[in-house]
Amino acid sequence: MVEVLRRGNVDAIILDRSIATALTKKFPDLKIAFELPGSAGYNSVAMPKCAQDLKLVVDQVIEKLMQTGKLDEFFQRNFELFLQS
Repeated sequence: MVEVLRRGNVDAIILDRSIATALTKKFPDLKIAFELPGSAGYNSVAMPKCAQDLKLVVDQVIEKLMQTGKLDEFFQRNFELFLQS
């Protein structure tokens, strides 16, 4: 997707802020043009439908990580490692 943008085949792509920030660090020819008002990054976790107790715990952990900023920190660090590979 990024290469399509860099080649000029598309004018823009919509990404989560964390991903966009990491990509602009790796590819200085790209920039974040603007942020969509009211947009927020979303995270998904797959688990069996019958795991409702697990879902409650995972939701609580994700909420705490989001409130403390740790989720963004973990994501950014690991995404940057991905970009370096």
